[in-house]
Amino acid sequence: MRRISSSPDAAFAGLRVLVADDSEINRGLAINLLTMLGCVTSTATNGYAAVEACQKNDFDLILMDCRMPGLDGFAATRAIRSFEQTINAFPTPIIALTVSPLPSTHEQCIQAGMDDCVAKPIRIATLKHHLEACLPKADAPPAIRRAA
Repeated sequence: MRRISSSPDAAFAGLRVLVADDSEINRGLAINLLTMLGCVTSTATNGYAAVEACQKNDFDLILMDCRMPGLDGFAATRAIRSFEQTINAFPTPIIALTVSPLPSTHEQCIQAGMDDCVAKPIRIATLKHHLEACLPKADAPPAIRRAA
């Protein structure tokens, strides 16, 4: 897992982020903001695709829409957490994207296994704050993504 460096300019450079959202507009906005921060993005258009992407790739962070048709973000997060436990992987930080920033929605996100919750539309300052809060600091011991 990538750690945030002490240099603010390099804090997010090369960070591998999966953006899971069924809305092309919301995915595009998230990708543009993440690209401005220096992140490398991948996308999933639904919860099933997000789970599959996490089973095939390592990500430093996931932005997960809560409400997607089929497998919603809550169920996708539970499936990702189950997969991580199965392979003995360090949990990937998951930040929920929601149009309903109510305390009950935030609690539902935490119960599903998400690390944080951000209201849409996301703004770059808010995104940076939540990325910093979810990622390990540079002086933290390195995390082992997949145990042998």
